[in-house]
Amino acid sequence: MLVLSIPISSISRMNKEVSLELHSIRSGMNHCQMSMRTQKQQHEQWTLSLDGDTSTTSIQFLCDSLPKFSSHASKLVSGSVDFVGINHYTTLYVRNDRMRIRKLVMNDASTDSATIPTAYRHGKRIGQTILLRLCLEKLTNTRGVCMAGMDDSNSPFSRLENVLQDDKRIQYHSDYMSNLLDAIRKEGCNVHGYFVWPLLDNWEWNSGYTVRFGLYYIKYDNNLTMIPKASVKWFSQFLAQKTAII
Repeated sequence: MLVLSIPISSISRMNKEVSLELHSIRSGMNHCQMSMRTQKQQHEQWTLSLDGDTSTTSIQFLCDSLPKFSSHASKLVSGSVDFVGINHYTTLYVRNDRMRIRKLVMNDASTDSATIPTAYRHGKRIGQTILLRLCLEKLTNTRGVCMAGMDDSNSPFSRLENVLQDDKRIQYHSDYMSNLLDAIRKEGCNVHGYFVWPLLDNWEWNSGYTVRFGLYYIKYDNNLTMIPKASVKWFSQFLAQKTAII
């Protein structure tokens, strides 16, 4: 089961442009548990809706945490968006948090679904998904992927030459764009742009300096010196081609 979800705090609006952070969620459990838990994880982040309405399922899961839309506000939202950008990185698998461990530790709205999400399965990163193929059903005016990227651990024990040879990042973007191309050609998704996050290593939301997302390595302890990773050369060669096979 694949669902679309949007953390409500991720929605920003400027000049009728909306940027959404989307997660595609699959279940790592049996079929019956899958339906219930993936739905709960989906609604915990707020189900995608651009018409100003909130479903009864969302109200059931979120109760008093769910903001109330007036009929006037719903009319303002409905049909008002000209551009929708998607921040989408990967698929998440969820499993039942039977002991409610996350709830005990975090005690916030992100734990209401009673699930434990992970971007890895059998020790490997899950990779891209068919999420964009659902855009025609959910987002008829979708244009572009605002953010896509992967991180490496910023370990003090990592050798610089190994960090700069970021083959996993190259493979990530190659696979992502291949999936994106299929979504455009085979499913007719209205995608007009692809943006890599980010150009430089930086302070990441929720992670600080513990991870590195950038195409350029930044020496934080040496006057912020910039060093290009292997992915910079790969992208330069890729973009220089008039036609490219991904």
